[in-house]
Amino acid sequence: MEQLIRIFIADASRDCAEMLCAALEQEADLSVVGIACRGDEALARYPASGADLLLTELLLPGLDGLSLLRRLKAQGALGHAIVLSGFFNDRIARSVSAAADNYLAKPCPTEELARHIRECVLGEADSFVRDDSALVTRALIDCGVMPHLDGFNYLRCGLICILADRSLLHGVTKSLYRDIAKRYSTTPVCVERSIRSAIERAWQHVSPAERRKCFGTFFDPWEKAPSNVPFLTAMTEYLESGQDRAENFR
Repeated sequence: MEQLIRIFIADASRDCAEMLCAALEQEADLSVVGIACRGDEALARYPASGADLLLTELLLPGLDGLSLLRRLKAQGALGHAIVLSGFFNDRIARSVSAAADNYLAKPCPTEELARHIRECVLGEADSFVRDDSALVTRALIDCGVMPHLDGFNYLRCGLICILADRSLLHGVTKSLYRDIAKRYSTTPVCVERSIRSAIERAWQHVSPAERRKCFGTFFDPWEKAPSNVPFLTAMTEYLESGQDRAENFR
């Protein structure tokens, strides 16, 4: 029997929250145990709801979504959390990465959202290394990779897998892309192209000085965006060298 995942939804729109609730409950293993339309209401009700995961907007009346996450985390009441929002900027993304498992852009297809929920709550049972998730997420955001892109999720998945098994760097095309594609129900070609696009957009978005501030000289050889394998290799080296600084990313 599949494990039932209990979800609490915080969204300023009651109609949107109820539509989301109805969509998620079409999945046999997902159950919505509470809805709140204000951040302060969610803060009061979430800890006693028995929910495994908080699904929250950022723009909430009474208490914004980021403050809600921070307060629940400070109380020790926050297990897993996903931010589902149409509001995005770099500063918010960095802050969210320290408090939530994932940041998804609205609108998000129900099938995709359900997959992310399962990965957040049941991630310990698959190839994800949960202790590395926050470190990888923050490093990608600091490097300018936008979390609303498919390439961001593919890069994060790939890097977490590489940190668990470094030999995957020697089979990126034949093994890693295939494994990521299987996880996200897509093709290896789509994974490769999405990752390349995410890296190229990051290089346009973040200046060399900003990259150097985050990563020292790791990316200095590339004035233009590196290709996928050199980027994955350099990111792996950076992440492995920074394991003792992981607390700075949480």
